Amino acid sequence: MSNPLVIESPRVPADLFSCLDYHSTTGPALSKFSFRDTSVALVESEHNRILQVYKYIHDCGGHDLRTQYERCRTDAWVMQHEVNQTFRVASRKCNQRWCPMCAKTKRWIITNSVAEWGHKIKQPKFLTLTLKSTSDKLEVQVQRLYDSFKKIRKRPFWKKAVKGGVWFFQLTMNKRTQLWHPHLHILLDGEYISKRRIRTAWKEITLDSMIVDIKKVTDVESAAEYIARYASAPVDLLTCTISQGADAVVGLKGRRMCGSFGSAKGIALRAKKMDEVNPWRKVMSYQAMRVGASFDPYIKMIQDAFAAGKPFDADVWGLYDTPSVPVESLKFKPESAQMLLFEYQSDFYSYGVH
Repeated sequence: MSNPLVIESPRVPADLFSCLDYHSTTGPALSKFSFRDTSVALVESEHNRILQVYKYIHDCGGHDLRTQYERCRTDAWVMQHEVNQTFRVASRKCNQRWCPMCAKTKRWIITNSVAEWGHKIKQPKFLTLTLKSTSDKLEVQVQRLYDSFKKIRKRPFWKKAVKGGVWFFQLTMNKRTQLWHPHLHILLDGEYISKRRIRTAWKEITLDSMIVDIKKVTDVESAAEYIARYASAPVDLLTCTISQGADAVVGLKGRRMCGSFGSAKGIALRAKKMDEVNPWRKVMSYQAMRVGASFDPYIKMIQDAFAAGKPFDADVWGLYDTPSVPVESLKFKPESAQMLLFEYQSDFYSYGVH
């Protein structure tokens, strides 16, 4: 479903609460208290670049991707857990692949899922398959890479040695030739395979590419974090020109950036819907908390508990319910637990709910 809600709890630096106005806005003065501005402030460089890329695409006659993106992390409410009484924020998210705010939470989720699976396998290995850079359209290169990956997985030596794996796509720009360089990173569950055998098979399949690498994984967490970054951000737009970034956004539209097979099939590579096991109730809008904390000591205690990720032992549900927009105007009601998603990110979100 589009524009779902997401429950978040930012572990924001203390001084950020008083310094949000350094991020330029076009709205009224109170907009500096919005949850979106708080979120954008942590990814400001990436935020500015994707706006430039989206503008370039639109100016060239493409779709306007900015409207959905600009709704991300808006209409935010402070929520309290019924059992442990900690606070989170329920807010809309855009689900766009290139949104730096959604990418941060997606990366954290994938890292933990892949690491959990990696600890269950006996001989984890890290494989990288690359294609020789060409002047072909990006869409053609990506299709060729994926087709080649399917073919090598059908080889007898692969079927015999590999039980399963998780793959992630990465795209870089060759600074010397200014050509795209697509490749795949795969965490494998399998027995020993020589690099020479993989290189030979890859060259036979692609006809012109023979750069591969395979190594034993000694640190599953580091390997999971390394490859998960590509699922959340397959291209670092800050290393590309605006036109190259637009080429990547358009060329990768509709393409899967990660996947699993064999023994890894079914591991979580995206956020799961929240269920009623962890019930949350609305307290007030995020903006009401930010504004109210400046003059109401009780709201200030709520804000402090929220920022610290600590429980607040009081029945405050709906006490300060002053949303910035009417609840009736929302497609998904914030108090509906089934419409919420849990997401956590290591350096942005406080400890998760257990």
